[in-house]
Amino acid sequence: MTIIPKSPLEKLVYFQDEVDRLFHLLFDTSPLVSSVENENYPLVDVFVKDNNVCFEFGVPDVGKADLDVQISKDLIIVKCVKKDKVKEGAKNYICMERVYGKFQRVVKIPSIVDTTSAKAKYKDGVL
Repeated sequence: MTIIPKSPLEKLVYFQDEVDRLFHLLFDTSPLVSSVENENYPLVDVFVKDNNVCFEFGVPDVGKADLDVQISKDLIIVKCVKKDKVKEGAKNYICMERVYGKFQRVVKIPSIVDTTSAKAKYKDGVL
C-alpha cells in the first residue's frame, strides 16, 4: 500500500519520486545492475518496543552529519547523502550495485503516536 503525503510540498516530492521511478522502470536496461532507486531507500523497519513505536532506517556508510531527520505532522522525512569513498576512475567496475548520492524517504506515522516526544539515535549505520 502506498502512502500519499498530504501537504502540497510533500505531494510534489511524492509525485517527483513516482515519475523518477516510472522512468527507471521504462528506460533502465542494464541487466547487470539492480538500481536501489527502484526501491525505497533508506530501508525502514517499523516495530513496537516498550509501548513505543520505533522506526529504524538502515543508512550504511552515511555519517551522522549527512543525515537530516524531520517530523512534519504525521510524516517522518529522512534525507541523507551517501558519499562515494572511491575517487572517480580509480576502479574499473564490471558491476556496481551500491548507490551514492542524495536520498529521501517519507514514512507515515501512525495516528496513535505522540510526535512531541519523538527521539532519534544513530549508531553503526542505523537511525
